[in-house]
Amino acid sequence: MILHLIVISHLVPGLAVRRYGSSDDMSDLSEPEVEEYMEKPYLELLTGKYKVKGPNNTLRCPFCAGKEKKDYKYKDLMQHATGAGKLSSNRSAKGNHLALAKYLGKVLANEAELQPERIVPAHAAAKGEETELCCYPWTGIVVNILRGLNNEEDANSSGYWLNKFDKFKPLDVKVFWDGNNKVAQGVLKFESNWKGFKKAMEFEKSFEADNHSKKEWKTFANFPDPMKEAEEDINKVVASLASEIELRNAKLDEMQIKYNLKTLDLNKALVEKDSLHRSFCEETRNLRFTARNNLTRILDEQERLHARDKQLQNSKRELNSWRRELDEREALIERDRQKLEEDKQKNDVMNNELDMASEEQTRADENVLLEEQKKEKETALKKILDLERDLDAKQRLEMKLKELNEELEEKNEDVQGVEDPYKVLLMQERQSNDELETARKELIESLKEMLTSNRCHVGIKRMGELDEKTFWRVCKDRFAADEADIKALELCSLWQEKLKDSTWHPFKMIKINESRVENVLNEEDEILKNLKEEWGDTVYDSVTGTLQEIEEYNPRGRYPIDELWSFKDDRKATLKEVICYILKKIKLAKPERKK
Repeated sequence: MILHLIVISHLVPGLAVRRYGSSDDMSDLSEPEVEEYMEKPYLELLTGKYKVKGPNNTLRCPFCAGKEKKDYKYKDLMQHATGAGKLSSNRSAKGNHLALAKYLGKVLANEAELQPERIVPAHAAAKGEETELCCYPWTGIVVNILRGLNNEEDANSSGYWLNKFDKFKPLDVKVFWDGNNKVAQGVLKFESNWKGFKKAMEFEKSFEADNHSKKEWKTFANFPDPMKEAEEDINKVVASLASEIELRNAKLDEMQIKYNLKTLDLNKALVEKDSLHRSFCEETRNLRFTARNNLTRILDEQERLHARDKQLQNSKRELNSWRRELDEREALIERDRQKLEEDKQKNDVMNNELDMASEEQTRADENVLLEEQKKEKETALKKILDLERDLDAKQRLEMKLKELNEELEEKNEDVQGVEDPYKVLLMQERQSNDELETARKELIESLKEMLTSNRCHVGIKRMGELDEKTFWRVCKDRFAADEADIKALELCSLWQEKLKDSTWHPFKMIKINESRVENVLNEEDEILKNLKEEWGDTVYDSVTGTLQEIEEYNPRGRYPIDELWSFKDDRKATLKEVICYILKKIKLAKPERKK
């Protein structure tokens, strides 16, 4: 370990503090603008938001990120701050670094490297004066204590040095290391009497004997320091690199500005997209409203046509009844005609016979026969007239039936013309229902976090999932507080798994009418009866209510599903209610953002 001794008559440390930061560093800005850019970062440095001092009293620039954040000495950090304040094209970066320079000059001025006072040789201080002055109390200073040699750990303790210089009887030893913990100075204090002065002089002479006195140290200190020159070269390179880094930071700031512009363009595009989406939704609602009105009108028209069809069917049945009646009458008339023909033939035969008999009979008999024949002819003529009237009535009925059939065909064509658009509307309605169901599922997935709270009027409810609070309230009355939570959780999990069991189906079929059958909860089920007897009506109602939800919403899978729910009305919510509720929340949130 190389030691040099210096005994000086006085120790006056000099502190050189250079003031930095002026309005000339930002010549392109006015003084108020400079103060405006420097004010905020300077206050943040004073309040401690940005840290300049690091571990081991190292100094760092808090405004340089990434690899540029390194340790500086006070002088180098001041040079970096002033250089960045001059060269940076970004006004914010300029203000930050000038604020750092101001902070270093005002607050951390005591961190400046002490400039050692130049030791003037005695012969130069006073010509012809050979007397050397000593300081009181007697003190010895050992310099150039290097780290990295033997006894490195002991060199930090005063006990090591008291033991090393024990023969000179020092009272105390203080060791001071430089900022890099590589070179140290030691200060030895002796007794404040002539005995102590004698020991101090012996201490100095021991160093002179080893050629490590003040004279040799002055000669050694006057040699040029290659390490210092190398450090200056490194500092120049560092300054050059710092300038290059600042230029790159300026380019990075320009890229950040371009990124911000692109972000603004993207936000505008998103706003336009939202506007188009709202227009599309409005147009879709209008189309659905128009389709609903058309469907209502068509259904009303269909009901009227159905009533008209029933009326026509009744008329058709009446006409068919009349037709059958006419056919029967026609058959009866035909039989009467045939009978009349037969009667005519018989009359002809009888007339012939009468003619033949008239010759044989007397004229008296002829008058009687003529009267009888006249009566028979009148009777036959009357029958013929009746048959002709019946025939005319039948023909009129046939004409009326033909007209009604033509009218029925026209109505059937009208019904067919109405049924075609009705079928198209039914298909559109089915497609709209599918789209609504898809939108409902997507809305549930995308708004699951927003609508899960039961405090909302409209939200998402897990259909088929048991409420653990119901079990907890029952268990709280039966068990201790610490055991109630565990027991409620176990009971809820047990019955939730029981509800998923597809082999357990406590429902029965009840016939409401001839065309309708309904599934009703079987209250006589043994499992439900045991549940009610063991845990009471509250748990029983919760389990049966959840069973009915599963039977209604997911009877095949028997697992809980999400459903949009109106907690205010305790029913399934429509998409319109959900969208109106979300828009209302967005409108309420907008003023808060503006604030």
